[in-house]
Amino acid sequence: MKIPDSQTLYVRSMGKALKVTAMFYSTDYDDRARQANDYMEKNPGEGVVSEFSDTVFIASVYDKGVKIEK
Repeated sequence: MKIPDSQTLYVRSMGKALKVTAMFYSTDYDDRARQANDYMEKNPGEGVVSEFSDTVFIASVYDKGVKIEK
């Protein structure tokens, strides 16, 4: 599902906070992968940034992120 512009969700990855543009949930790995791949095929400027449990998080490939201090 695409994240609405009125809401903001960030995921911590590669030492930065990246804005999530879409996320897909399924307990079935193949279904989850199919959903994410279908979305990315229609949105070529976006890619998987993280996968946690049964959820795939997608962000813009152009998002430089916000550095997170430890």
